[in-house]
Amino acid sequence: MLTVCFEMLLQSIKKIYRRLTPALLAVGLFTIWACLRHEAWPDATSLPYLNTNPTSQPKPQYQLLHVTTFPLPGTARHIAIQGNHAFVALNMGGMAVLDISDIEQIELLRHVATGLYPLSLVVKGNRLYVADRFYGVQLFDISKPADPRRTASLQVPGITTSLVLHDDLIYACCGGEGIAVIKEVKGNRLQEIGRFSDVNYTKMAEISGHYAYLADSYDDAFKILDLTDPIQPKLLKSFSVGGFCDTVRISNSLAFVCNRRRGIIIIEVSDPLHPKPVAKILIHSGSIKDIYLLQNLLLMTRDKEGLDLYDIEVPTSPTLLAHYDTPGNATGIAVKLPYILVADWDKGLVVLKLEIVKAKKSDGGS
Repeated sequence: MLTVCFEMLLQSIKKIYRRLTPALLAVGLFTIWACLRHEAWPDATSLPYLNTNPTSQPKPQYQLLHVTTFPLPGTARHIAIQGNHAFVALNMGGMAVLDISDIEQIELLRHVATGLYPLSLVVKGNRLYVADRFYGVQLFDISKPADPRRTASLQVPGITTSLVLHDDLIYACCGGEGIAVIKEVKGNRLQEIGRFSDVNYTKMAEISGHYAYLADSYDDAFKILDLTDPIQPKLLKSFSVGGFCDTVRISNSLAFVCNRRRGIIIIEVSDPLHPKPVAKILIHSGSIKDIYLLQNLLLMTRDKEGLDLYDIEVPTSPTLLAHYDTPGNATGIAVKLPYILVADWDKGLVVLKLEIVKAKKSDGGS
C-alpha cells in the first residue's frame, strides 16, 4: 500500500514539474535578458556609506556665512550666472533677472515670461537656454541682460527637464521621450536633428569627451552613451543605483551620481566601458536637488535640510566640511566666488559666503 501511494505521489510531482518547466524556462530567459540589458552594480552595493551625518562636528576648515536673503516674485528653482547678472527660474512663474554686482544690495531688473514651468537654465555667451517642463526649449538673447529677448523656441516631446550644450548642439532631456538632439539653424530657429529613445525619464545629463552620462529617474539608473555619432547616441552601459537617479555631475574622470533620498555614488569613469564605483556619501534626511562641483569641493542642496559642503580631494574618502540650514527648501546652486547663491524656493535667493577658517595661533611653546 505504501509503495502504491509513493508511486502516485511521484507521478503527481512529475506532472507538476512538466507543467512548470516552460514557465521556469521563460522566467530564466527573461532574467538573463534583463541582466544583459540593465547591468546591476554588485560592487557598488557592497561599498559602505560614509558616516557623514551633518549633525556631527564638521572639519573646521571652511564656514558658510549668511550674507543676504533676497525675496523673488515666485518660488526659486534654478540659477544661472553671467558676469554680474543672475537668472533665476521661478516655479510656474517665468524668470527673474537680478543685478548682483553688489551682492549685498541685489536688484531685481526684470521678471520675464519663459513659458509655463521653467526647470533649468544654461548660459553660453550672450545666449540663455531655458528648459521648460511643458514648452520645450526656449532661447533668449541676453546681450542686454536687463532686457532678455526670446529669439527661438522648440516644442519637444515629453517633459523638458534639463539641457546640455556640446559642440554647437543642444541635448534636451525629455522626460518619458529620451533625449532630443537640437541644432540652431538660420532664421533664428531650433531644429531637432536626432533622438536617443532608449531611456525612460532622463532628469539630467552631462557630457565629457565623446560620452554622455545620464540620470534616468524611472529606471533608477546611471547610463553612459557613446556620442561618436552625436546625432544618434548609443547606449554603452546602464547601472542601477537603487532609487531615484535624478542628478549627475562629471569632474575629470569621476561621475557623482545622485540617489535622491540616499546620497551620492562616486564612480570612476576613465574607462566608460568599465566604470568603477569608489565611494558613497550618505544623507540621513532631506532630498538631494542639485550638486555643484567646485575644484576639490562638492556643494549639495538637500531641499528642506539646506546646503552641505564636502571635501572631495580624496574621492574615496569625502569629508563633510560645513552645513547651512537655509530658511526654505534649497534647490538650485550657482557660484560667484566667494559667494554661493542658493535657490531657496518660497524664501527667494539665499546668498552665502564661503570662507576658510583660519587656524588659531598657539600661545605657548618656543
